[in-house]
Amino acid sequence: MIRSTVTLLVCLVFIVFCSAAVSADDNRFIQVNIVPHGSGVIDGRSAGPVSGGMDLPSPQGLFRQAAGSSSAEFMQAGYGLKPVSKVSAPSLCLPGVANCAPAPDPVCILPKRFPRQWELAAQVFFARVKGTVQWPGMVLGQPTTQMDLNNDLGIPEHAYLMEFSAYYQLNPSWAVFYTVMPTSLSSVFTTTKTIVYGNTTYPAGTQLYSTWNNYYQRVGLQYTAINTCSARVSIYNSWLYDVQKNTIASGLCGGTCCGVDRTRNMVMSGIEFQKCIDNKCNGGALSCDTKAGVAWLDGAWGFDVQAGLRYAVPMGNNRWGYAKGGYRIINLYEDRPDLQMDSSLTGAFAELGIVF
Repeated sequence: MIRSTVTLLVCLVFIVFCSAAVSADDNRFIQVNIVPHGSGVIDGRSAGPVSGGMDLPSPQGLFRQAAGSSSAEFMQAGYGLKPVSKVSAPSLCLPGVANCAPAPDPVCILPKRFPRQWELAAQVFFARVKGTVQWPGMVLGQPTTQMDLNNDLGIPEHAYLMEFSAYYQLNPSWAVFYTVMPTSLSSVFTTTKTIVYGNTTYPAGTQLYSTWNNYYQRVGLQYTAINTCSARVSIYNSWLYDVQKNTIASGLCGGTCCGVDRTRNMVMSGIEFQKCIDNKCNGGALSCDTKAGVAWLDGAWGFDVQAGLRYAVPMGNNRWGYAKGGYRIINLYEDRPDLQMDSSLTGAFAELGIVF
């Protein structure tokens, strides 16, 4: 009886020690809940229904981890996940490209006339006037005097001439235009040599009153062959109507003497080139503007060339005002034996215009 009681006490003591050991080992573990993303479980409490119909984490998401284990052991314990490591962000630059290409320059915009728009302009031509007059070719078998327009006929060598022009744009490619330059110069002078003009001989020292009129007019059609944002090339063909008239008068003929009147009906064909150079911050545009035309027919020939720069400023609703300046040459030559009446106008010009 005593032996049985001792055996029972020993068993009780052994059970107590085993229970204490197990309890101490449980304190070294923590319970970890793996909550899938979007499950709605926060701190062990359900925050709402989970997408896909799950309210609580699945049993596979529950496991125990030793409190002293490392993060790597923790990740291996749950779903076989690998530990998180530092990941570098991908480079935004393409491999092998050191620098980006420079941004392209903005396109230079050249102002232009739109269909059913007008362009009106007035030009001041600071011209040097030169020329030669010989009429008729022979008198009584003798050649007449080839007279210089300035030295022998007293016409001023420098003059301010005005030209007026108008363009009307029919469609994006075609336009009609009209230009006119009326000129009238006169002077009173004394001849320095004997001259034969018409059927009259004027000895040296004779006082003469001389006039020279030139009516230079063109009507034509212009076709724009190249029309881009920054450049424009046009060709034109026009009827050139030019009237030159020179008269002299003195006391030898009662104040009314001879003169020559030459009317030319010619064709002028030419080309016009415009190129935008720069656009300013106020919307203005600087461009080069060059024209060259050749005149022919009616026993004469000549050319009209002008090169310059144009600065245009916007006025709203596709309207522009502009100022232009450059150099111009207008030469006309006779090609007949009975008359020589050549003229040359060269010099700088300034022009103001509006497109509306």
